Amino acid sequence: MNSDSSAGLLRLRLILCFIFFSAAVRVLPHPWNFTPIGAMAIFSGAKLANTWAAFLMPLSALLLGDLFVGFHKLMLIVYLSFSVNVLFGRYIRGRQTVFGISVATLAGAVPKSPAGLLTGYIAGILFGAFALAGRLAPTFSANDATLAAW
Repeated sequence: MNSDSSAGLLRLRLILCFIFFSAAVRVLPHPWNFTPIGAMAIFSGAKLANTWAAFLMPLSALLLGDLFVGFHKLMLIVYLSFSVNVLFGRYIRGRQTVFGISVATLAGAVPKSPAGLLTGYIAGILFGAFALAGRLAPTFSANDATLAAW
């Protein structure tokens, strides 16, 4: 394995760690509607090249959480609303600027609520942590073919 593919694999692992952490938080005890799933949906849409994988991450986290907390009649609406967040992430995929990420997180947090505000903060943390990792270790800032599969 050459250094480019190992760097891409390392970058992919970091992205997936952020996403899986966000998913795990949903099943842990938390205040009602205060989970990072919306932020994770925007992040996966922006960072994963594979569209199916980008949608699979937040929807799987929602389903896993619903297995623990129970199914409800609004599931379809909830799942569709988080799918919209993935679309916001897909939209900013090529232009991940502070402005673009801010617009995506604000749009993804409508209607405005404490949970929506938290989504914006968590998205900022996810994107900021990933950008910081890219500055500290340039390996994480590379876009390469290893991520194209995801």
